[in-house]
Amino acid sequence: MRRRRLRARLLRRSQGPACSAGKGGVVRPAKALAVARAAEGIRVNAVAPGWIRTGPAGNVRADGEADRHILTCTPMCRWGGPGGVAGAVAFLAGAGTVFVAGTVLAVDGGTSRCERGRALLRHPRPRGRTRADRPPL
Repeated sequence: MRRRRLRARLLRRSQGPACSAGKGGVVRPAKALAVARAAEGIRVNAVAPGWIRTGPAGNVRADGEADRHILTCTPMCRWGGPGGVAGAVAFLAGAGTVFVAGTVLAVDGGTSRCERGRALLRHPRPRGRTRADRPPL
């Protein structure tokens, strides 16, 4: 029951379903446009940020239990910063990526690529465990 309440609070505070729908509304068109415009030399890519320290995340960060839960779900054990997202955008827009199209760059501290991160989002780890207790990736 406690897990359900925590998950409900996270979704309420982070607008989880709206955020997921919003990301889906960016990812699919980016991939389709990348294919449609590639012959014209137009590159279309997308950035999918995870938990970033911005205004909308303030409610989650203010809730100590929810904040700890996010930190345990993120393999890097910290929140991302706006500079990380800006760096990803600058990378994709740079001259070194002239052959990159239809890519969705996840800036989420490894959560989307880590089964442990996805599992922890569904099942919070018991209290008292620390970063040192984590099994290796």
